[in-house]
Amino acid sequence: MMNAEIYNGAGKLAICPDGRVILTSYAKERSFVFQDGLKVVLYLGGNGESEAVGTDGMEMTSSFCDGKKAVFRYDDVSRGCHAEISFFSEGKTFVKRATVGKGRAEKLYRLTLLSGEVNASLSRGGEGQPLFADDAMWFGTEFPA
Repeated sequence: MMNAEIYNGAGKLAICPDGRVILTSYAKERSFVFQDGLKVVLYLGGNGESEAVGTDGMEMTSSFCDGKKAVFRYDDVSRGCHAEISFFSEGKTFVKRATVGKGRAEKLYRLTLLSGEVNASLSRGGEGQPLFADDAMWFGTEFPA
């Protein structure tokens, strides 16, 4: 995997070959390190059972970065599912977007966009709630239907 960097007026987002995502705020003079920043977990199931399928268990089949946008595609051929994770900048905001496709007869019950550890104290959070990091930065989630 390549090292990818995206810049805007507020900071820099770096995606490292080991899967870490480093978000640097110029105003706060601080970097936040997400240990599994690329990881997305799909909760798939059928017949009353569900299973967690993470991108860390899928094959990365393509990656792209042009300094404004970075895109990573993961495929799990045996389950018939895939995930595409993109990072880009909108003004002074960095966006992480996941687009997923599920297996043939399975239902997608839930999707986790952030997992792992971060080098900050976190507060609030939960589904639909913003997550605050050291009173310096916050993260929100949009849930399109």
